[in-house]
Amino acid sequence: MGFSVADTALCKWLAKKSQKNKIKGFQKAIDKLNEALDCIAQDEKECLELADKTLQWASQFPEEFQGPILERKKLYELHAKESVVMRPTVIAELVSLEKLKKIEVDALHNGDFITHWSFLFY
Repeated sequence: MGFSVADTALCKWLAKKSQKNKIKGFQKAIDKLNEALDCIAQDEKECLELADKTLQWASQFPEEFQGPILERKKLYELHAKESVVMRPTVIAELVSLEKLKKIEVDALHNGDFITHWSFLFY
């Protein structure tokens, strides 16, 4: 049983469409991870600003009343550090997805995606 030119064209079109959808999926995930990195950076910045403001506010009180205020400052700093700890994990995932996306884009440009589909029809 042979394939006509129309069958081959349809198979190529389906393979190309599937490849493009895969690339779009990678890009959506990459965009979400970039948003997460922005949120982490914003959160860290806000926590450090709050810690600084809390320290300035504590200096307005006598030393015996500064304890609870300085504890709040430590909590803000701790939260900022926790935000920083998440960053390497997100960056590693981002780099991994970028590599996978590049492989798929290269396959699309080189026509390698067709070989992934051709085995289904023989």
